Amino acid sequence: QLRRSKDVGTGERLALGGWFFLMLNTKAPPFDDVNVRRALACIIDRDMLAKKVYYDMVVPATIPAPPGSWWFDESADRLNRLNKDRAREFIRKSRYQNAQFEMLVPSHPYLVDVKDAAVVIQAQLAEIGLRVNIKEMEQGILLQQIRLGNHVSALQVWMSPGEPTFMIDLCYGKDNTFSKSSGYDNEDAWQLINETYLHTDQAKLKPIFARLLMRLAEDSPHIWLGFVKASNVWTPKVQGFQTNQGLTMRDADVSLKG
Repeated sequence: QLRRSKDVGTGERLALGGWFFLMLNTKAPPFDDVNVRRALACIIDRDMLAKKVYYDMVVPATIPAPPGSWWFDESADRLNRLNKDRAREFIRKSRYQNAQFEMLVPSHPYLVDVKDAAVVIQAQLAEIGLRVNIKEMEQGILLQQIRLGNHVSALQVWMSPGEPTFMIDLCYGKDNTFSKSSGYDNEDAWQLINETYLHTDQAKLKPIFARLLMRLAEDSPHIWLGFVKASNVWTPKVQGFQTNQGLTMRDADVSLKG
């Protein structure tokens, strides 16, 4: 309705640092089994979530890189796209058939409301025998539990600078602030993360990120669902406004007409 309105200006933009993801604790059952994690990655219909739940305000992705960004890797992204037969195969190979686990969600929306998405994911996981108990928690307390690794899973939207390494290092780097959010221990991934800090040239960084994203896709310490879009609304009097990318608004060129 706002897009069709003549009384306001609107704009939307992909937030390159706007992760929409299911955070798994790989130290806790059933996610200490990579087969269960890969089953989740392959059973969730990201396109349906993006279109039916978020009305195209989410761009689907199976890896921690937004489509269209220079560090996005098509081969890694293809690895965990929707494939129900493959998801069932992973479950058959796992130690946890018919597992049950808790999924934390914010009791009040933080950036984007994920409650409806949680219910959809709950139904999709039931197709492979996984039972999800959705539990609401205040976001500040939820983040603290994630940081300490006192969770099994949590559905989250986080916003960060549109830079490729920041969130990956934060969640999957060695002894970082939210390393316990995944419990991920992988020397190869840690080495690749360190290598991303050695270069500024995208041509040199691209193959490093390709290997890193493939490593993460294969291990699936978290389940990446997509990247959110930032949106703004402004009155006709506002001139020169550019849609923000999720963290800050640029107002240096903004003026008021008349």
